[in-house]
Amino acid sequence: MAGQALTASEIDDPVLRQISVNPPTGRFGFAVTDREATFGVQIFIDAPDQPPDEWRVVPMEFIRYEADVALDVDSVNIGATTAMASAIEHWPGCVPRSQTVIGSTEGNDQWVVFCGIPEGTVSGWVDAHSGEFTPSKAPPAIVPAIATPTS
Repeated sequence: MAGQALTASEIDDPVLRQISVNPPTGRFGFAVTDREATFGVQIFIDAPDQPPDEWRVVPMEFIRYEADVALDVDSVNIGATTAMASAIEHWPGCVPRSQTVIGSTEGNDQWVVFCGIPEGTVSGWVDAHSGEFTPSKAPPAIVPAIATPTS
């Protein structure tokens, strides 16, 4: 899918910067920019079997990547399922929320994983090459209540 996303971006000399996975919905997202990171698009895919001509390609409103940071999917040894399994092993019973693999300049690409536990949403990082898991030291985040009309 990553190769197809680069093609779908319609950017000359495209660079893959990030892949996002939403386990509850099965959706994927790709961030692709030009080599200098001056222009980029986000590509949203609703399901792994969705044809590329149905993908949504949306220009990025701002670029948050440095030109020398890229994601080399061929060097990523740990997949999305394994990355989330590390979080579930650390927080038994956590409910997967989302995960993103991000490139780096030093070659230490990592997955950022989020899952829900009774106390709130927790996160951690998984080295995309070794699989080493590091939980965040932040306390669980509580999602704010959403107001609903009474009438």
